[in-house]
Amino acid sequence: MAVAHKPLILAPIGFTVGFAATAMSEFIQPTAPAAVQESVRMLAEQPPVRVVGPPLVLNIKPNER
Repeated sequence: MAVAHKPLILAPIGFTVGFAATAMSEFIQPTAPAAVQESVRMLAEQPPVRVVGPPLVLNIKPNER
């Protein structure tokens, strides 16, 4: 094997090993307990937050006040 062909061989091998590791981690995922899943609230279920104060106004022209 010539030195020039090593990247062409090592890159697909590295990609294959990384893809296999990703696939295995997807199959072996820990499941959360039922108590944790019940305590999780969706963002849409939460009441809206009250905003106090004016909105952020950027100072585009600092010489004009």
